[in-house]
Amino acid sequence: MISWLWVLSLVAFDMVVSYAPLHLEIGASESASILHRATVAVFKWRLAIKIVRQGGLLKALILSAEKIVFLVFCSHMITISVLAMLFNAAQIKVTDPIYPVLLLLQLSVIFAVAKAMQAIGAVHAPVLLAVLTGKKLRGASRRIQVAVTASETTRKQ
Repeated sequence: MISWLWVLSLVAFDMVVSYAPLHLEIGASESASILHRATVAVFKWRLAIKIVRQGGLLKALILSAEKIVFLVFCSHMITISVLAMLFNAAQIKVTDPIYPVLLLLQLSVIFAVAKAMQAIGAVHAPVLLAVLTGKKLRGASRRIQVAVTASETTRKQ
């Protein structure tokens, strides 16, 4: 089990390597970048363990979002790019006071797009939806079974 002390030690080491003027040799900056990514991954992993063990509303929210997390992964960059174009069209700059609020709302928009993909996929492509979500959506398994049975019947004819 990874303790918080180990995680915080890794974070401290990462901060020293990332921000101290160490005059690293060529190629060492890539190693520092990998260390930073590993540190963030370990920190998030430990935080997730803490949330799951603690339970409560945050755990329920995360578990409900887990069903569509791959759809979020598939669509988030496209959604963020479209939102950036909309911000530019509205002439909203990073220095504007509304920008941090819009940045926080991005997550809600990304999840809304994933939910829309789920709804469209359930109607028009249930088998693909099952592959993308790992068959975790309630009600989708029956539609998937019907679609698979129909495709097998079509092949036999």
